Amino acid sequence: MKQFASGHAMQSAWVVDDLDAAVDAWLKVGIGPFFFVEYTPDLFEDSTYRGTPSPISMKIALAQAGDMQIELIEPTGEQANIYRDTVPEGQTAFHHLCYWTDDLEGEIASLAAQGYELAATGTVAGSGATFAYVDTSPVLGHMTELLTYSDDIKGSLIWWPRPLLIGMAVTRSASWVSEGGVIERGGVVELGGQVALVTAAGRGIGRGIAESLAEAGASLVINSYSESTVNETAQLCEAKGARVEVCIGDITDRDKMIEMREQALSAFGKIDILVNNVGAGPKSGVEPDDHELGPSQAIWDALYRQNLLPVVLMSEAVIPHMKANRRGKIVHISSIAGKVPFSDKMLKFFMHHSYSAMKAALISLTRTQSELLGPHNVNVNAVCPGMVYTDSWKQNSEMAVTKIDEFKGQDPRAWFEGIARGDYPHIFDRTPLKREQTVEDIGRAVVFLTSDHAVNITGQSLMVDGGMVKA
Repeated sequence: MKQFASGHAMQSAWVVDDLDAAVDAWLKVGIGPFFFVEYTPDLFEDSTYRGTPSPISMKIALAQAGDMQIELIEPTGEQANIYRDTVPEGQTAFHHLCYWTDDLEGEIASLAAQGYELAATGTVAGSGATFAYVDTSPVLGHMTELLTYSDDIKGSLIWWPRPLLIGMAVTRSASWVSEGGVIERGGVVELGGQVALVTAAGRGIGRGIAESLAEAGASLVINSYSESTVNETAQLCEAKGARVEVCIGDITDRDKMIEMREQALSAFGKIDILVNNVGAGPKSGVEPDDHELGPSQAIWDALYRQNLLPVVLMSEAVIPHMKANRRGKIVHISSIAGKVPFSDKMLKFFMHHSYSAMKAALISLTRTQSELLGPHNVNVNAVCPGMVYTDSWKQNSEMAVTKIDEFKGQDPRAWFEGIARGDYPHIFDRTPLKREQTVEDIGRAVVFLTSDHAVNITGQSLMVDGGMVKA
């Protein structure tokens, strides 16, 4: 048989009946660690089997053994496919050797001239990476896979090209794939193949989170009370190459929560990430009853229903799906107000103390959920933003320079910048970095916590506040 142009087999692959059991067996003989990823049909284009269109659906585990990559494949689709061609269902056996090639068509033609039949072909969606399986089993006893590689990887040490690693993780020094679907190259974290739900994403921090996740490669289902703002967010995310679904309406409504979940499952088939960003003040006025405690109860009930209850219920809506898939990342957007008490003047002028209580409850919820969901491979963390110039703080700034005597007449934006500089120590805690935070800061924190860089971080509250709160 003719030697391939590359002259180098880079992967040995087995089709297995039970992926977990197969991994355990390989670990016992000293091969590992293994890293898992699930392929769904939407990750491939023009995939064929024996000349007929055929979707590819499988779970795989990968490990490196010296120069050889070990791939274990558990097919998950019902349709006939290349992996069950030589290894019937219920059996485990060696399936193929994989070779790099920079002349796929030439290799296929050369093998065809030797009497070997083309068995399967395909292209990775959104890339130029193509592959082909040639049926060399009559002579070699196994299939042969040919895989294109590009200039992007010829000079690097990685085995797998970036376009082929949608839903995987790579370092430049070795090849490894990590459950949760993250790509790392050149210091940039990407979330290719992941599906994220972001509530209250129409503007401000929610929009910053959605854009950061889109930039990292995630597909999105985003929500907002406002149709116009959420559509604007969707357009910004789509401009970054993301697939986006929009769910319009009040996410404090239980039916809207279920709608958002079902929309994600219908559009993408899974949910990998939930970001609970809903919060702030209620959408409608608070009308107390005539009881002595009516005013207090009204504001506490309103803040509870806007800041805490929807986070609990939205989590409950997606947790069963994540537990069934044995993976997921949940991030609650809390606040520095949940970590330390604000000054009496800040509480007097800028917020009701019930807000701090709700954000503190979110931090406690984060810790509790991490205990409950850790055994199911679900990470739960919180991000606590500091001083971010959102619409809420724009309104606060305008109020400060019109109603607080010592600040009257100042420019609202300049006044806000003075918070980070430490100009008002009698109201706000000092910020060592002396700069405000941005929605992009919060978005990047969420991307980190939902990536495999944070695979062993759970139950934590990440302060993104320039050092204002040290906890």
